[in-house]
Amino acid sequence: MAQLEDLFTRWEKAFVDNGEPTSSDGKPLFTRDGIMRLPGKSDAEMEEIWKTSERHIVFLLYEQYQHVEAEKRYAEDIREWFEIGVTKHKANPKEQLIPNTQFFQRIGALLYGLYHETHTRSINFEGIPKQNLEDIFHRIPCAFIECKKVPNGSKANINEIKRYIQKYNDLLKEEISILKPTVVVCMGRHTHDFMMEKYFGVEYGWTFSQPEIHYDAASGMIVLSSQHPSTRRKSRQTIYKELLTRVRKLLAAHPDALK
Repeated sequence: MAQLEDLFTRWEKAFVDNGEPTSSDGKPLFTRDGIMRLPGKSDAEMEEIWKTSERHIVFLLYEQYQHVEAEKRYAEDIREWFEIGVTKHKANPKEQLIPNTQFFQRIGALLYGLYHETHTRSINFEGIPKQNLEDIFHRIPCAFIECKKVPNGSKANINEIKRYIQKYNDLLKEEISILKPTVVVCMGRHTHDFMMEKYFGVEYGWTFSQPEIHYDAASGMIVLSSQHPSTRRKSRQTIYKELLTRVRKLLAAHPDALK
């Protein structure tokens, strides 16, 4: 946690030095993220939970959605989303954050499946417990990383996202390295491109590599490509089944890839 705070301090300073957007109070429009805090847990407890977790699952996202109007956007620590009960979104207090948004429904399903899947146990979509989705996020630790770090409105500007990833890729790589993920779920093509081209490098020698899934035995990391959770092109069930099918191909070749 201390490493992440030091990183974010340096990242914010880089934003100031580079004249990135600020909020109405003059502070950088910067999204703090990482290990999602669980209700009632201190940072020290969350660090221990993360360290001892069976798997470190990181969701690599584009940017945090806030207000459509730029002047109403603000810096936020999204790690608080689960800590405050995961019931209201600051940007829209009338909107329930979980379980009524497809964004969290899709990520929650993937989190459950990726945490429990093994080479001898397949977790089908229909087998996910029909419990409150909030319970999944409160029982299984995970991390969110917003690659752009600057919140935006409802329509993503892909060119801007690519520009931020390119400009601050060293800091983004450092954040991922601090978290030491077992699984990185790239929610969108451009986050996957970053992992392939910047984090590992185009000539990297993967232990296992197929379209949209890659495994590196040296670091113990699996990199998966998935649909962005806000897409309307595919259902939650389809996104889940496609992702877990890729994982099962990996486990058939490398049963210990998800220890």
